[in-house]
Amino acid sequence: MICAAAVKEFMRSAEALNNPTVLETHEQNAQSRRLGRRERALPALGAGYVVVATTRSASSTVSAKRQRSYRSALLTSFRRSKKHQEERDDISPETTTMTTTTSTAITNVDEKTTTTQEPDTADGGPSLNECVTDMATREKREKVSKSFFPNTGYNYDRCVAYATLGFDAEWKRLLLRQIPTSSKNVLELASGTAIVSKRILKRCGVFTTKLTCVDITDDYVDVAKAKLAALEEKENQKRNKGKKEKEEGKIDVAYVIKNAEDITEEDLQSRGPFDCVVSSYIPKYVDAEKVISSIEPHLTEGATLVVHDFDVPYAGPCRWIWHAHMDIWAWMGPKMFGKEWAACFEANLKELIIKSDWAKVWSDKLKERGCWSDVKIHRITLGGASLVTAKKN
Repeated sequence: MICAAAVKEFMRSAEALNNPTVLETHEQNAQSRRLGRRERALPALGAGYVVVATTRSASSTVSAKRQRSYRSALLTSFRRSKKHQEERDDISPETTTMTTTTSTAITNVDEKTTTTQEPDTADGGPSLNECVTDMATREKREKVSKSFFPNTGYNYDRCVAYATLGFDAEWKRLLLRQIPTSSKNVLELASGTAIVSKRILKRCGVFTTKLTCVDITDDYVDVAKAKLAALEEKENQKRNKGKKEKEEGKIDVAYVIKNAEDITEEDLQSRGPFDCVVSSYIPKYVDAEKVISSIEPHLTEGATLVVHDFDVPYAGPCRWIWHAHMDIWAWMGPKMFGKEWAACFEANLKELIIKSDWAKVWSDKLKERGCWSDVKIHRITLGGASLVTAKKN
């Protein structure tokens, strides 16, 4: 009874977050209560999704122009998501394949209606479940990564924070500790919405570090560009505070929008050589051999490689809790963050993590190539995530 009441209260709170009136009241109250560092809830994007941005007092906040740019990027991503959902809803009944609730069906308890995910076999290829079970080909791997994140850049940051119970921030902190502060030319694979990108620049030097970001999702890149533009202006304000002569610094960042497995020499030639390669959440989606071989020629001697992803916790109570957590989010995730997250949260992500064994695969491939040393696997948070680190000879 207590557990049921707690779940009911949690869902009521989640519904309140999707109420624009509640959001506006919360924002007004927050602004009136806090001076200095505070969290401000941006207006809901059409369906009540929230983005939380940390700012300082009015004297050091980014300009209204940058805030509008950031909101515009988020709104564009949101509209793409809604368009994608409408296209899925327009699929004729003849081409729609009903599947089980744990794989592709979402039941809306409040409206007593059921909608189905876009049929995996609409393109004549293998189903999404088949791709997750066997990711032997590039086409299957790319289908999984695109199906998991269809135009979800507008609420990805909030989703990953909630779904990992806040551990994502700790994992990225541990990842950043492996990056030498002396790194001045960094390659980031699967850069996403710039969660790691911003921290790399702050750690190694906002205006002195050269950053190249590779990502397959263009709406995530739009959000990332807006974030880094806001960071640039904020750092310039801090830099020029109290100075008569203003110095405007520029962040040196370039984007390559493509699959990390398809990186060519032309994509990186003008940006290399790199002294550090970083990635978060990419290992389970790609062929380690192809990615490593494509970036190796562009790395300096002694370059650092750091990759991070989910893992299966150690056996025993930790693993039981992990399974329960993933099952709960398979049901709760699409309700809280939108139907476009259904393919990711429902059984597919859990199955992919279990089957990938990515840490051992990447470690073995690095050792086999013979030009990497000090290859290590770091299990963190009771095995719930892992880091693989190495140095190029």
